Amino acid sequence: MGKIKSWRLSAAFVISLLGVGISFWQIPYSKLNVPDALYGPGLVVVFILALLLRVFAVAPFLKVMNVLAASVPAAVVVRVIVEGIMDPTKHNLWPLVVIISTMVGYAVAAPGAILGHLFGRLRSSRKEYDSR
Repeated sequence: MGKIKSWRLSAAFVISLLGVGISFWQIPYSKLNVPDALYGPGLVVVFILALLLRVFAVAPFLKVMNVLAASVPAAVVVRVIVEGIMDPTKHNLWPLVVIISTMVGYAVAAPGAILGHLFGRLRSSRKEYDSR
């Protein structure tokens, strides 16, 4: 993968991380309930970015799916680290929360990458057909 395309995958990770994280980080710890706290517009961002990265073949299927799925637990880990520094006794079940958020990440990124892959194949077959 060239430098021109590799930054797109990194940018998609950061955008997904912020999309999921900004809404997740604002919920008070006492009201936090995973996976419900993860549901929202951030996961839509993950889905759409996975779809677009595969439609335009920015990176291979597995790389797109894994990188964007990892943005969801990364948002959780950022919260655990920040709140763990402030109060180390707060997040005693963080490994379980990371596992649950990883499953949510894959549940959203995988369908996006699959649909994007299918649309990308359809798009490339149309280009071949139009060039005849």
